[in-house]
Amino acid sequence: MDTATLLVTMSADADLRRAIESALPAGCAATYLDDLDPDERSAALASADALLSWRPHQELDDGEFDRLREGQVVQIRRRTAGG
Repeated sequence: MDTATLLVTMSADADLRRAIESALPAGCAATYLDDLDPDERSAALASADALLSWRPHQELDDGEFDRLREGQVVQIRRRTAGG
């Protein structure tokens, strides 16, 4: 079975990265958009099975947003009171 990929488009500090990675099921790997060079972003978007975003229209430029494909899951992370 192939590894599923989660592309995290929001900025994530070390604590948030640990929380994300601890919540991932076996067989799923996280990639962080902030860690990628500009020329790697398109390929990461094209190959991601799911995206974890806070504000996708701000985290992705127009061309990147248009590259999202049918079947990709986009999870919008919402802040809650105190979090």
